[in-house]
Amino acid sequence: MRTALAVVLLSGCTGLVDGWGADPTPPAADEPDAALPPTSAARAKFDQDVLPLVNGTCAGCHGGSPVGPAWMKPDPDVYSTMVAYPHLLELESPATSLLLTKGQHQGPAWSVEQAATILAWIQLEHDEHPTEMVVETGAVDIVAGPNTLTLDMIGSTGSSVSFTAQKLTYGLYLSKISVTAGPEGIHFKHPLFVTWNGTTPTPDAGDSFDTVEMDLAAGKTGSVGGGLLMLANVGATDQLSISFKQISKSVGTGTTTLAGCKVVTSFTNNARPPLSTNCVTCHGGANSGATSAVDMTKINDTSTTGQASACGQILGRVNLTTPDASGILLAPDPASGVSHPFKFAATAYPAFKTSMTTWISAEKAAP
Repeated sequence: MRTALAVVLLSGCTGLVDGWGADPTPPAADEPDAALPPTSAARAKFDQDVLPLVNGTCAGCHGGSPVGPAWMKPDPDVYSTMVAYPHLLELESPATSLLLTKGQHQGPAWSVEQAATILAWIQLEHDEHPTEMVVETGAVDIVAGPNTLTLDMIGSTGSSVSFTAQKLTYGLYLSKISVTAGPEGIHFKHPLFVTWNGTTPTPDAGDSFDTVEMDLAAGKTGSVGGGLLMLANVGATDQLSISFKQISKSVGTGTTTLAGCKVVTSFTNNARPPLSTNCVTCHGGANSGATSAVDMTKINDTSTTGQASACGQILGRVNLTTPDASGILLAPDPASGVSHPFKFAATAYPAFKTSMTTWISAEKAAP
């Protein structure tokens, strides 16, 4: 059974996985991050032994920078985020927790002694917490073309997530990602797409929708973030699930939050010219389907507000962790295999990519 620790914090339900949030300030490296004093042996073990380890080894990449999934985001504190992160802790089988099994990556693997310390903490969490509902859909097979995942079993009866899938040689490309609300509407926060190779989960490394929070009235449909997602290194038979940090019936806010650009000037100087020349004809309003998929109606609005809006729309199609996997680059790339009505000539695409990646690199490097 695929089970990750779920903890009810202040309200609503909380799920788990490898990468949450985009707070630019990593947690303090030398102080326990307890909003409340430890109330259990597991929490005390975390504060005394585990927190110093992850602060010293992991916070630089996982504390909120765009380098890696932000499973150390203090929301409201590091402990709460870690125990609520999909598959970071596997309480039914502590030794299989991603926190332990990630191994050598861009960061170092744990030493034998460090791994033993972390395992001892997860085992304490296992002893103290009965298995609870994980806010995550079951893993399902993905077919080329339209797919729909129902959300009936995780807190939103009648609601569903839909997307179109393309299986490429280097991954899975999802487009037209949207949510349709059931009879009570839906409110959700931070959807995280997870692929499964057998029983091994791999969360979206870019944590692409970490800032998304949406509220839809009954029967309404809304695009999730930019509506595009590239998942790298997905096998032909891998399955997919979706985890949510929070999900409930509609609360009537009708809001959605997307990450804002940090370097709008770079967007205006580098990305806007090729987008204006090659993409606005369809995405600037003349083609309703294209505009709905990627809204570029503000690309040629050179006011401060207009460029901030345009930049934010395109940023939703960017993977800051792996820029080459960005939807805005894959769609018009003649060699990508992604279905899109417009493709650059092979000789023209490099210039477009260079202009776009100049801006993307500036966004990635921005504090």
